[in-house]
Amino acid sequence: MEVAVQGPYRRASDTAPESFRGPGHPTGVKRTPTRSGCILKVPEPKTAKNRLHIDVLVPGHGSSDERWARIKAESERLVRAGGTVLERFDGHHVLMADPEGNEFCAGAASA
Repeated sequence: MEVAVQGPYRRASDTAPESFRGPGHPTGVKRTPTRSGCILKVPEPKTAKNRLHIDVLVPGHGSSDERWARIKAESERLVRAGGTVLERFDGHHVLMADPEGNEFCAGAASA
């Protein structure tokens, strides 16, 4: 199965807009030096809370102010890609939604 990665997820994973497939897996897999991800398409529509929660992580090194600046910059980049900020947890993470209402977070990886 191929999965087209679009909108904020495409920007977050640095994938090209075309579909991709992980070798030997029914999921789309993308790995870069700083990011990796796996997306599985399911036949059922979203009916309640997400069955999967995605965290988009920026590098966690540096001071808390530096990490928060990277988180804010990433969330702003994801808004330009079609995401919406739902809530900011200052200094920690940003709760966001994609255009279909699926929630995900922008935060920092462990240092």
